[in-house]
Amino acid sequence: IFSANGTEYVAITVGGTPTSSNGGTASQLQVFSLGASGDRRAAAPAAGSVPQGAFPVTSAPALAPETQVRATASGAARIQVDGGPVTLRLWQPSSSNEATVSGHVYLNGRPVVGARVSVDRYVLPQATAPNGGFTATVDDTLAQRHPIHVVDASHAKVGGAALSAAQQASLRSASGGFSVGYSIVNATAKLQRNGTVLVTGRAVRADGVPAPGVVQLSYRLEGTITDAAGKPVAGATVVTRTTDRDFWTFSLPSNAQGHYVSFFTASDEAGDDPVPLSVQVASGHKNYSAGVTATINFKPDSSSDLNFKLPASGSGLTLPTPAPEAGAFYRGMLVGVRGPGGVIKPISGRWPDAQGRFSLVLPKLRKGTSLTFWENDSVVFSASGASPGGPVAATGWPSALTDRIPTGLGHVVVGNG
Repeated sequence: IFSANGTEYVAITVGGTPTSSNGGTASQLQVFSLGASGDRRAAAPAAGSVPQGAFPVTSAPALAPETQVRATASGAARIQVDGGPVTLRLWQPSSSNEATVSGHVYLNGRPVVGARVSVDRYVLPQATAPNGGFTATVDDTLAQRHPIHVVDASHAKVGGAALSAAQQASLRSASGGFSVGYSIVNATAKLQRNGTVLVTGRAVRADGVPAPGVVQLSYRLEGTITDAAGKPVAGATVVTRTTDRDFWTFSLPSNAQGHYVSFFTASDEAGDDPVPLSVQVASGHKNYSAGVTATINFKPDSSSDLNFKLPASGSGLTLPTPAPEAGAFYRGMLVGVRGPGGVIKPISGRWPDAQGRFSLVLPKLRKGTSLTFWENDSVVFSASGASPGGPVAATGWPSALTDRIPTGLGHVVVGNG
């Protein structure tokens, strides 16, 4: 299910894939627009080919404050969130598992009536009320931020007067968000003798249960894809499959340097050592393979580095030899802070332990600096492993937040140690 240009669609695929039939079977793609009659069907292209514009992808915008003011020559538009963040709750089979949230839309400090607002990508059925207010429901069992935007201001009014085109544009540029996450309690931020700041606290659910500890998610397969001349190949995908066809992975498309990254099972149900895996590369309209029975032997329960050189002609692939490497992907609740200038990247930090306690060591800050907590259900690669209460790999800390990362879940002011 996806949306494009304000319309939601359901896409259904039928047929073979490189993992089930070695790329030799044509498949079919059917796309239906929701709420409309008619059948929009299209035969799928050859394996490895994606029609341009079929599935629009946009990069996530940087996160603005919970209430963002968009100031233009036509005035300042503002989306205000009422009541602060929603504390995450345990999923219950007898509950809707939703929380009712509310907010207001203002222009130059005055309420906007008749504006259409979206939460996530869902357009609320009711336009903003005379006081600029709107209500919505959000899942309160998942740590996530739900972005808010004004999607239509053509019928909006302020003080009974219709809005100019510039005022409408100002409203559509404003944004906010409802954050759901673990509450940060017992927070402290203490200046150390060397000028750094030690931040501590606990991340807990609404019932006081701590956030879950970090766990291993997967091993990693990475490497570089080049053409016959040694030039990097961008946009190629590496596919691995166990010989019993029970486990398979698709990498992210390779970047401009030809580098690709993939989750990696590094095991099979038979418990083989080494683990034989079928490996293919899809690039453009071609699927490169060494044949149906050809496999690469990998070290079990280990990440690996695997580089490919594609042939100058044909689709026959010479299988390379993998190089095992240390480390794996880990998943856990990462807690960080924002200051007046944005995200503060810590010198070091620790995952929440069994009681939800975490810690951060921040660069030098002035006494009295106000800090706001954010948290993210993160996937981090760590060469040295990860455990509850243990150190977070330096690569795990973002320099900026996307609009999906919950923030404002707690506040603390830097003070003396």
